[in-house]
Amino acid sequence: MSVRVHLISNMYPSAEHPSFGIFVKEMSEKLAWYGEITIARKTVITRKPRTSLVKFLHYLSFYARAVLRSLSGEVDLVYAHYVSHTALPIIIISLLRPSLPIVINIHGSDVAKQSALLKIIRPLSRFALKHAALVVMPSSRYAEMIHREFGLPLEKLFVSPSGGIDLAIFHAKERDRCRSHLRINSPFVLGYIARVDHDKRWPVFFQTLKLLVERGIDLTAVTVTGNGNLSAIRTLAAEYGLTERVRIFGDIERSRLPLLYGAMDLFLFPSIRESLGLVGLESMACGVPIVSADSIGVQEYLNDGKNGFFAKADDPADFADKAYRYLTQFSTEQKNAMMNECLHTATRFSAAEVSRNLAKVMVATASQNHD
Repeated sequence: MSVRVHLISNMYPSAEHPSFGIFVKEMSEKLAWYGEITIARKTVITRKPRTSLVKFLHYLSFYARAVLRSLSGEVDLVYAHYVSHTALPIIIISLLRPSLPIVINIHGSDVAKQSALLKIIRPLSRFALKHAALVVMPSSRYAEMIHREFGLPLEKLFVSPSGGIDLAIFHAKERDRCRSHLRINSPFVLGYIARVDHDKRWPVFFQTLKLLVERGIDLTAVTVTGNGNLSAIRTLAAEYGLTERVRIFGDIERSRLPLLYGAMDLFLFPSIRESLGLVGLESMACGVPIVSADSIGVQEYLNDGKNGFFAKADDPADFADKAYRYLTQFSTEQKNAMMNECLHTATRFSAAEVSRNLAKVMVATASQNHD
């Protein structure tokens, strides 16, 4: 059975904004690796609107196109990302074409993030999830939380870790060559990749770096964020007296990320709310251990002391202690063992296997709920 999929997402990358919802694009493209899935229609938003009026008009058009294309009869299944922002068209589609199966992919900030807007639209999200044929979750622990909070039956939930890791792209590289390419001469390199958001806890990252420098660690930090966030990161670096020690990258091609990971000794991951934390897995796929806050998603793959370390959330001193111990007290053999464990962990999240499993369940969902 060939399934024609209508992809709906309020985040999707473009040439101008290549990192905006990149995981949505990668997940949908990986589904198309398997002949039974075709992305026949795509209704997406490719950038953040700059004003409230523009945002309103953007979403009005987005919602109208999402509904009309789903009712056209040219699609067999709707695949929607970010239920909090797509709930309204999903509800309309489910009412006007009830036999059309809808698959909703939930992400970390989608329903768990606390904000006034999300609290207001939460009933819409609940109603949309209730009418979905399948709800895709990034991790088993997150699925358990959604099961409890929304009362969704477990048989409706399917765990698929955000498209997995493309091991052909993310793999270990020679560290010295990566650092030479980036013109980094420091003996230690730490990194963080995230958008600027309160939950991402960038200040904790910079406070950790400052504490390490104060303890005599000669380091360079490699950071990646969106182009629109560059000034905020530069300001934080200056605030903590780390301007000369921080390399800041904006939107870059995903294929370049392994070069940055490859230069690192450790990946610091202070984010407090992750449904999976794909960047942590990317780091491990490149052989780089992580020091992470104990969020639900990261619990899925971080084995404390084996492939990284958990640190207390919002505690830069604990992050610094874990990083200092690894950098200065672990032997070369211990570090190599941890790096190898990282590589082994990443193989469990191979994109090929993850995408194949998701494609199979989507085909099955379409066949059980066809017009």
